[in-house]
Amino acid sequence: MCLSFRSQVPESEDEWRTVAREFAEFWNFPNCVGALDGKRVLLQAPINSGSVYYDYKQQFSLVLLALVDARYRFLYIDVGANGRQSDAGVFANSKLSTALEQSMLHVPTVEKLPGTDTELPYVVVADDAFPMKTYLLKPYPGRLYDDHHSRIFNYRLSRARRVVENAFGILVNRWRVLRGRMLVGPETAEKVVLATCALHNYLTRPDRTCSAYFPAGIVDNDDLSTGNIIFGSWRNDNNSTDSWQSLAQQGNRGHSASAKAVQDGYRHYFNGVGELSWQNRMI
Repeated sequence: MCLSFRSQVPESEDEWRTVAREFAEFWNFPNCVGALDGKRVLLQAPINSGSVYYDYKQQFSLVLLALVDARYRFLYIDVGANGRQSDAGVFANSKLSTALEQSMLHVPTVEKLPGTDTELPYVVVADDAFPMKTYLLKPYPGRLYDDHHSRIFNYRLSRARRVVENAFGILVNRWRVLRGRMLVGPETAEKVVLATCALHNYLTRPDRTCSAYFPAGIVDNDDLSTGNIIFGSWRNDNNSTDSWQSLAQQGNRGHSASAKAVQDGYRHYFNGVGELSWQNRMI
């Protein structure tokens, strides 16, 4: 069983453009329609499940994938893939991957980057746990692209991608049922995760964010004067080894030439017309 939560997903191109405008406004990343990440939710050994939920770290888990907007709110949740799947295969076999690959989410195709005549696709930002696609950007690998322009691109991407890391951090910090190994069966665990994501979205509505749920300082921020990251307070309380675990990094292999061209196009923009006055201090 694999459940999806789509109550917040935009239903038209104009709604996706609103998401992209907020990424450009808050995180200086144009044409971005979401930040993607995944976590392994640790479980007690399910009864009569054999090795189905037994992962490569010799623990029982199911996988949560999430697409998050610029305000730390969940746009799309895919939860329920069993831990036996490899991290590389989790996204490939997910409903979210199918929806993105087959353009089922009504995301606009291309748009000119601000101040230019260069048209590039709308994209999702992710880390090295995911494959690079024309619609899915990930960092340049440092061992091959350790140059100034690539480091600037990686910083700009990681800055936008950090919203999903913080969304997960807030979720685990605020809903203690998620803090450790969940002592329920997989189907119940899926429902609990979906319920907490829905409540998280309710409590972080743009028109009425709950200050008790989302207090000042809970999320990461950049100190632009020093080039340091000021870590959010959620990080001080999420050190349990029984808490959620990140998906393994997969490297930068197997991408298409068209995906690489999109990545290079954004790198050129961030080091040219789209340069920020303070970005050089951050790498």
